[in-house]
Amino acid sequence: MKNIIVFILLLSIASPAVGQRVKKSHEEIASAAELMHQAYEEEAREILDSLLSVDSNNSDALFLRSLDYWHNGEIHRAIEYCSKAIETHSRRCYYDLDYMYYRRGDMYYSYAINYSNAIEDYSKAYELINKSDYIHCCYILYYRALCYYEIGENKKAKQDLLSALDCDYDALKDDILSFINLIHQK
Repeated sequence: MKNIIVFILLLSIASPAVGQRVKKSHEEIASAAELMHQAYEEEAREILDSLLSVDSNNSDALFLRSLDYWHNGEIHRAIEYCSKAIETHSRRCYYDLDYMYYRRGDMYYSYAINYSNAIEDYSKAYELINKSDYIHCCYILYYRALCYYEIGENKKAKQDLLSALDCDYDALKDDILSFINLIHQK
């Protein structure tokens, strides 16, 4: 009984400290993401490398670092870091797991590295995503359709495109309709 009380006391002391560390990490991740968005890559790398030196399994830092590698053309390193970010993902992460799968799918697709892996990642992202997020659902389906098209699976590509139209996202509507017409012409 005494051990249980000690454990509960330690847990109650540790929980706020863990919460503070997570909050601070999220603030640093948000700061690094904003720096990357504003093209201050070097400053963002310093923050990310600092976070990774403290915790080499920091999923969010690994993920942002993977995006940095990807944008600098280091695709294999980008995929490696994104894969590790997915493996180490937890509920406390700043970035959602579906988004990580989606971006790794983009990495596989963008350099024609492996369309099958891209399809797997887009499928996993679509499985995990909140279906009320119409914009991201539409993009996931659209890019998965592109991968299906590249490997000659036009029927699956068309199914994804029709599903993407159901997402009711007008910004991609013309591209989707043009793509469906292209498939019909083949």
